[in-house]
Amino acid sequence: MKKQGGYFGKMIKTIILFFLFDFVIGWRGLVSADEGWIIQTIDANAPPSSCSIAVDTSNYLHISYVSSQQPYKGRLKYAQWDGIKWSTQTIDADGNVGGYASIAMDSHNNLHIAYADHSNLKGILKYAKWDGIKWSTTTIDSDSEGDEYYSIAVDSNDFVYICYIKLGVALKYAKWNGIAWTTSTINEITGSVGMPSIAVGKTGYPEIAYWSWVENSLKYAKWDGISWTTSTIDTNRSGQYSSLVIAKDGQKHISYCDGLNSNLKYANWNGIVWSTTTVDTTYLSGSYTSISLDNTNYPVISYFQSSDRSTSPKTYLKYAKWNGSAWNISTVDNSGDAWGESSLVLDKN
Repeated sequence: MKKQGGYFGKMIKTIILFFLFDFVIGWRGLVSADEGWIIQTIDANAPPSSCSIAVDTSNYLHISYVSSQQPYKGRLKYAQWDGIKWSTQTIDADGNVGGYASIAMDSHNNLHIAYADHSNLKGILKYAKWDGIKWSTTTIDSDSEGDEYYSIAVDSNDFVYICYIKLGVALKYAKWNGIAWTTSTINEITGSVGMPSIAVGKTGYPEIAYWSWVENSLKYAKWDGISWTTSTIDTNRSGQYSSLVIAKDGQKHISYCDGLNSNLKYANWNGIVWSTTTVDTTYLSGSYTSISLDNTNYPVISYFQSSDRSTSPKTYLKYAKWNGSAWNISTVDNSGDAWGESSLVLDKN
């Protein structure tokens, strides 16, 4: 196995963030196909969850997560790799905060985090920003009781977009236009909607992949500058744990779970039509997916596979990479103790 110095020498191409059953946040980097994966502990002080990762222009890593040292007392925390060491700090500890944290980086390497305030058993949308000097926090949607499943993106103008779910039935959207926040409802469904993922493509408009429980399908919402349109990409209980990325050429890539067969699936928009394919047919594969693109615009996906549906299943962190003709699948952590939300980024090398 390559020593950790391989990462610090910028040899690592892929970083996957997750948290373990023993409550240690870790990162893993793929050094090469035959050298395997490495792991490092970042914060072992309290049970973490809602992990999300970003990489800056210097290939340094930034992680947002929630740490809970006692019930109903979550704290939004942040970890940074500065090229020499990891450091951690608390961003918000006012009440029970930090759930569903999602992090994004703007063009100035400033950080943006969407997260929940679950104080008083509510779910209010909050936002934290690092401006290069200090963190600031604000409430975006104070009427958002029951909000969950946040996803954040930043466009080329450094405008910020957040999608989220209200009370399990409404897909909502918040935008920072450089002056103020605005919020709106994209789609309200009688039943359940969840697990959205937002991205901004070359059009400069936000697009969202999400799961509709009432339709048992993977859905897609797109803003054209005037209104939102929604469409169905896949049916038959597909769409849970969706993750969206848009390539520079406008092609769209989504990883998600096929709930009917419990497999990992992938959808691609080639500019004309959507196509879908099954990536991993191993039973109980495809939970908590995260997708990114390599420097050839080929998709790579991190996800979990469980051994069974028992109360104490073995769970494995896996990685799928498209090579232009086939999917290559490998197991990153075969200990059986990996679990949480996988979050995947590729550095600029």
